[in-house]
Amino acid sequence: MNIMKLKIVVVSTVALLVFGSAQAKTPAKPVAGSFVPNTSGLATATNRIAPSAKIAVPSSLKRSVFISLGKVEPAVDNISGNLASAGYGGASASKTDSSQSFSIGYRQPINSLWSVDASYINTGEVSASVETAPVAGKTPAETAKDVAKSLPIYGGGLNYVALRHIPVTNKVSFLAGAGGFIWFNEREATVNSVKHVEKDSGINLTAQLGLSVAITPRVSVEANVQRFFMPRDDVDRLSLGVVVVGF
Repeated sequence: MNIMKLKIVVVSTVALLVFGSAQAKTPAKPVAGSFVPNTSGLATATNRIAPSAKIAVPSSLKRSVFISLGKVEPAVDNISGNLASAGYGGASASKTDSSQSFSIGYRQPINSLWSVDASYINTGEVSASVETAPVAGKTPAETAKDVAKSLPIYGGGLNYVALRHIPVTNKVSFLAGAGGFIWFNEREATVNSVKHVEKDSGINLTAQLGLSVAITPRVSVEANVQRFFMPRDDVDRLSLGVVVVGF
């Protein structure tokens, strides 16, 4: 991660935390001017201050932190086509491993139905076996570079999502949202002991659907499906996580 990416991480995190602190310190406005009947049967206006109404908000909409573990399936179907367009005929690819993924983040409520989730997501490492005939005139280093470029782009980085919470009961909510993914990626290929590492970075759209179940007033369990619209192939992530609220 270069200096610019580090600045983005620091500034974004500080801004979100400052916003959360400011909301937490904002006092609730009282409801005044209640009408109370007197003993004579005549209605008399009083200046009594009634307690402010409290809206039942799902626990996931309080300020919270969350962590999740997930899985990303390698999208190897397009590798052969990518190599064919680079002049490698008869190339084939098969997955050798699934990617184990994790994320950790912070949730800031905006109102009773919306929150902003800021998280770091690491999609892990994806392995694939590629077989192709060499192209005449290309060195192993050039072939390794072509193979690395043909691999799917999986990113790790910062994910920001505006998330809608749709209560079903006081303990269960559906989740739906969209946002942006600031990612960086490294793809590696080795041909005849010659290794090449291809590096990329970018910002792409992301979408999320999920289900939240409150286990206790401060702990919820969430299952999510996230899609990252990466430059070449869409990446789907399935995850299960824990949310700790009310700090």
